[in-house]
Amino acid sequence: MRNLLNEASDAELVPLDDPDAFAIVYDRHVGEIFVRASARVGEHAADLTAEVFARAWRDRKRLRDQAGGCRFPEVGYQMAAREKSGAMVSVEC
Repeated sequence: MRNLLNEASDAELVPLDDPDAFAIVYDRHVGEIFVRASARVGEHAADLTAEVFARAWRDRKRLRDQAGGCRFPEVGYQMAAREKSGAMVSVEC
């Protein structure tokens, strides 16, 4: 099963209620998210990285990929940058 999931895009994996699918997205992008967070918040990068992935998991059903294949880091940063509003999160890459 994990081999099939490895071939899926982030846009296909993020909305699933499958921790294994989300783990693949995490593994693909945690390094890049951490580097970007380090540049933004320095020593608090681990906290921001955790927040990006926690919000992505929590809000995975509300994401809409309007760009036909956005990469997860952009989605995660958009989510982390927005206030909780309860509205659908539109992703524009």
